Amino acid sequence: MNKKHELRERWFQALESGKYKQGRGKLRQEGSEFCCLGVLCDIYDSSGWDIQAHHLGRNETPSNEVLWAVGLKHSFVNVLTHMNDREELSFRYIAGQLRARENEFFINEETVNDNTSK
Repeated sequence: MNKKHELRERWFQALESGKYKQGRGKLRQEGSEFCCLGVLCDIYDSSGWDIQAHHLGRNETPSNEVLWAVGLKHSFVNVLTHMNDREELSFRYIAGQLRARENEFFINEETVNDNTSK
């Protein structure tokens, strides 16, 4: 299992664990509420919250560094935000969707490697 898959699996497990309290509208609310993407940021680097905007990209989204580390396609950041904030779906449900639609949500490393080696 490569590093992207390992981080992805840790993210899925964290969403399913019940350890994180679900919040809306921000990656991390003051205190301990997270959106599903905030959980990813915390799994990626829990100390990153102390560095201003370390985890933040544009408009309260994870930075490119975080997205690349897990292989999440940019086009699905808004989908996950909508699932978490607008539809108010549970972390467990979102994790299930990420697992079931993994080929849709995440970059296929084999394709990237094939294209870069040509």
